[in-house]
Amino acid sequence: MNILIVASKFPPEYTGPGVRIPKLYKAIGGDLGVKRLDVLCNGVENTEDEDYSYETFEVKRRVASVLRKNNFPFSLFPKRVHSALVNIVESIVSYRELQKYEHKVDLIHILGTSGGTAAALVWAKKHNIPVLIELVTAQASPVQKFLLLFKVQPPENSHIITLTKKARERCIQQGFRKEQLWCRPNPINDEEFKVEWDKRLTYRTDLTPFGPEDIVVSTIAKIIPQKNHILLVEALRHLPKQYKAILAGPLVSEGPLYTRDKAYVDTIEKLIHTHDLKDRVHLVFDFVSAADYMKATDIYAMPAWDEGFGTPMIEAMACGLPVIANKAEPAFCEWIVDDENGFLCDIGDPQGWAKSIEQAALISEEKRKEWALKIKEKAGQERIFSEYVARIKALTNDS
Repeated sequence: MNILIVASKFPPEYTGPGVRIPKLYKAIGGDLGVKRLDVLCNGVENTEDEDYSYETFEVKRRVASVLRKNNFPFSLFPKRVHSALVNIVESIVSYRELQKYEHKVDLIHILGTSGGTAAALVWAKKHNIPVLIELVTAQASPVQKFLLLFKVQPPENSHIITLTKKARERCIQQGFRKEQLWCRPNPINDEEFKVEWDKRLTYRTDLTPFGPEDIVVSTIAKIIPQKNHILLVEALRHLPKQYKAILAGPLVSEGPLYTRDKAYVDTIEKLIHTHDLKDRVHLVFDFVSAADYMKATDIYAMPAWDEGFGTPMIEAMACGLPVIANKAEPAFCEWIVDDENGFLCDIGDPQGWAKSIEQAALISEEKRKEWALKIKEKAGQERIFSEYVARIKALTNDS
């Protein structure tokens, strides 16, 4: 079997699906008899065309380089006009690259939304290739815009993966058949994310400046405004001094988003300084082991918005942590039960977050263990990966 992955972005540029998909095919490639794994992607931070190898994948990145760099005079365009031009150019260059593809393709696996993913839908329909589409953001649609002018429906021989029931219902309303849809949580490595309370102090001592008497709240996510780390700092102001916070995750070092994200970091650091929280907030601007940092903490916070799913939510639960999350996000609402495994809060209310953090600290170990077991049963890697194998085989055999 030859599989072509088409993604809006792909590692080394950080992306949740880009991290997860290599793990998926490493695990199930043998069961599927995969011979080739190729990737065609666009990019946001990486703004140059490049052919490179990533693990078992041969990757071709094709981007609207001049536009992505915001070079003059394109930097003068309104944001919507600029985004439209990027979509058009990347639709063209991606379709041109697909036409050069020499190997037989048995399945196209689409991640995200971009000019390239829309081009892949057009090319798949032309060549009658089955498609597996992952809707990776809250508002993503399986219907995409090619050249920003033409709405492209997935081919009949397609399967759509949604991360929330709300997204699944939206697909049904768009006319997709129920048998085309698979609503599932993102898989977690349940051997890595598990309850290890007996090792908490070891992890805490190795990774943080905090001690056993502290109550530590963590957010492990890419350092971008959407992840809303600032809210945890603001909530900390309303909590007793034994409450501490860890903010950890990769930070963009170049590209068109560098200025935005650097300003965001500056705001976080200024807030910490203004409210004299330097000894209570531990900042780590780097890729880290999320499991290790979760095991060093007591409570997990997810103040982000526009999340397709929010995998750290269930990873934290699997480690026995209660989760405080944005109540406006459908995925969070489907998994978090107040006073059972965390609390749902309004991101406009830092004092409400502080109160919920204190309440979460009182949730019993028994409840936390029960939810850790539920997460393993529903989102364990082995279960989800087995379902991928069955569905991919069904798609390719039908075709």
